[in-house]
Amino acid sequence: MLPLLAYSGAAHIYIGTALLTLALFGARAPVFALNGFSSADGLGTLARIAFGTSVLASFPLIFFTMRNWFVTQATKHVPVLGNVKSMTIVLLSLIGLVATRCDDIGLVGSIAGGVFGSSMMFIFPPLIYIATLLRRSKDEKNRKLPITVIAVNSILLVMGSCLGAFGTFNSILSALSKR
Repeated sequence: MLPLLAYSGAAHIYIGTALLTLALFGARAPVFALNGFSSADGLGTLARIAFGTSVLASFPLIFFTMRNWFVTQATKHVPVLGNVKSMTIVLLSLIGLVATRCDDIGLVGSIAGGVFGSSMMFIFPPLIYIATLLRRSKDEKNRKLPITVIAVNSILLVMGSCLGAFGTFNSILSALSKR
């Protein structure tokens, strides 16, 4: 019951944020909501500072985790990139290339939100929970699988995938229509 409440709470926050953005900016809401606030708006400036601080504080953790995963994969498939230094150079070069080609931080933020935000909120938790239930059922031979819980998590997984795909597609479509 507790995981269902947690997922429901996360979904309500996510949907509430989307509805608030639509209420504030209407149907022509910017892809990146903070771009809709005036530069003279103190709270908008504070929100931009908070967002920037969040990105700066979380980037190293995300980058190191991603780099270490790629190093592990590269040692198996592309040994020349199977060390930390080489992989760091490759990944930072790719990030730099994207940064020099993309002039709209809103596009980057919206695509990252569509892919990673949806994954962290709606895709990874049900996958982990279902895998945990399956492993527990396998370890304890007589333990029955809670079919209802697995069904609800599967629905959340499918809906989260659709939401992420829709958000990413919408962000890319919006960026292409501006050009």
